[in-house]
Amino acid sequence: MTSTITFGQVIFNDACITCITKHNQHPEMMKQLTLEIMDNVPFQALIIYTDGSKSDFGWTCSEVFVKAKSSDFRCTFQNRDRYSVFCSEILAIREALQFALSSELKTFAF
Repeated sequence: MTSTITFGQVIFNDACITCITKHNQHPEMMKQLTLEIMDNVPFQALIIYTDGSKSDFGWTCSEVFVKAKSSDFRCTFQNRDRYSVFCSEILAIREALQFALSSELKTFAF
């Protein structure tokens, strides 16, 4: 049974979630599972990558990369002082969702 979570126009499908960790699986198996999941993403999908990180100096930043059929979009921004990596990740996800909601495409892959 496949379940979906819907936020307005953005739909998350957890059918591709697999219960494994990189610590207990062989690297080649992890690579194969990743490639299988990527092969199932529709060509017309808006593919979104997010990241939040922290430098050795304590600066945090968030980044969003969106790959669409016709073009790519990248957004990197520095966060306020003392933000955690978790907060930076959340800000990147929020930016990605705002971009997805403003997109004309209706199929998304996060």
